[in-house]
Amino acid sequence: MNYEIAFIKALLITISIETISAGGLKLFLNRRFFFNISFQKLILTVPIATLLTLPYLWFIFPAFLRGQPYIISSELFALIIEAIFYRFFLTKNTSSAFVLSFTTNAISFFIGNIIF
Repeated sequence: MNYEIAFIKALLITISIETISAGGLKLFLNRRFFFNISFQKLILTVPIATLLTLPYLWFIFPAFLRGQPYIISSELFALIIEAIFYRFFLTKNTSSAFVLSFTTNAISFFIGNIIF
C-alpha cells in the first residue's frame, strides 16, 4: 500500500512539474517551436502524456530492470512515448515534440531526484 501511495504522490508531483515546465517552455520558445499550439491545449495535453507513461515506469519496468538499466530504459521510454503523443496531439513538427518531451522529462527527473 505504501508503494501505491508513493506512486500517487509522484504522479501528482510529476504532472505539476511537467505541466509548469511545458508552460514555461511555451512562453520562452513560443515563436520558434510552439507557435501554433494554444496554451490551454498544451496544459491539458501534458498531464495526459504523463498519465500514459508513469504507471509503466513504476509498475512494469521495475519487474524487469534494476539500477542503471532501469533508469536509462524508463527515461527513454517516457521520452519517446510522450514525444509521439505530443507529435500527434499538439504539433505536426517532430522536433518540437521531442524538445517538449525531453525538456519536461529532464526537469521532472532532476527535481524528482531532489524531492525523493
